[in-house]
Amino acid sequence: MFKLESLTPDYRFDAVLLENRIKSLGRELVDKKFDRVECRKKVEECGFVLDKVSLVEPGRGVEFLAADSSIVKEELRYMALWAVHCVVLRGCFDLDKHRDPLIGGDIRYKNLMYDSFIDAGQIKPYQMVDEQINNIRIHQEYKSLNRSLKDLKNEGVKPDYLLVDGSLITNQRKLSRYKNKDALEEYTRLKNECMIVGLCEDSHAGDLAAKFGMDSTNIMFFDLILDEKEYVVHKKDDVYICHLKLPSKKLSYTGGINSPPLTVRWEFTNKDFIMDLNKLAFIWSCEDDLLHPQIYPLRIVDYLTRKIKMPGLLRRIIEENNLMLRYRDMRESSI
Repeated sequence: MFKLESLTPDYRFDAVLLENRIKSLGRELVDKKFDRVECRKKVEECGFVLDKVSLVEPGRGVEFLAADSSIVKEELRYMALWAVHCVVLRGCFDLDKHRDPLIGGDIRYKNLMYDSFIDAGQIKPYQMVDEQINNIRIHQEYKSLNRSLKDLKNEGVKPDYLLVDGSLITNQRKLSRYKNKDALEEYTRLKNECMIVGLCEDSHAGDLAAKFGMDSTNIMFFDLILDEKEYVVHKKDDVYICHLKLPSKKLSYTGGINSPPLTVRWEFTNKDFIMDLNKLAFIWSCEDDLLHPQIYPLRIVDYLTRKIKMPGLLRRIIEENNLMLRYRDMRESSI
């Protein structure tokens, strides 16, 4: 039974109730029974094909152009500001070993070149800030890719793949929902130039898992049912979503012990992507510096976007223009 107590500096809580709740929750979290064979059967009965990836060695150098960004916002009294740092990286995968220019060691990428874009502005109208900030980030990434793609074409270089961090279908649907025409045009321009591949670091989608009676994410579900090197594909709009259990591999820091297989979500914009999937799986299997669902170029742009602290840029803009803070950010104390 709850009861109200007099408010004093001696605030306390019911520790016994908390301990009992922790124990009961622990019992709820015990693994449930799972019939893997039956689940695989249901998946195939619903028309999904469980196929095997082949690790196909590329016959020549594979050109990548990867982009990622970091974005921050600041909500003020009368306006909201954003600042974004976007990095684009070009890299060519081949079978030779090259010196990693960042941390040393060997990598299988040459001709590593980058460009960096920084921009800032207002969020207009001052509403639905979180939704707008995400669309601004996507727009900046696609615009940066198009800019770098044009520069490479002028140099006679055409990338085989454009790599994007995250889900293409999620980005596309958000841009469509909020009618971000400029960003959608940038995306269409990219698709017309070459294959775009979205490499998700993680995914919270659970629609397929729920379809088969699992209270989990799709990645967790396919991690349970797929064999090593197996994959399954389903299409949403014009994007082909592939869940793949990548094979175990040797890593440079595990003393010769193979890693466990890794289930990933990779997305493709072209219908005939199976050979591309095979090549990308081979390229991933050659990387021994880190066990990660993304390949080296995308991991590096993610790292580089964090080299500049964007909140400091917004603070400078606010201070130099004497912008008024929200009331909650003006609290002061004499203590």
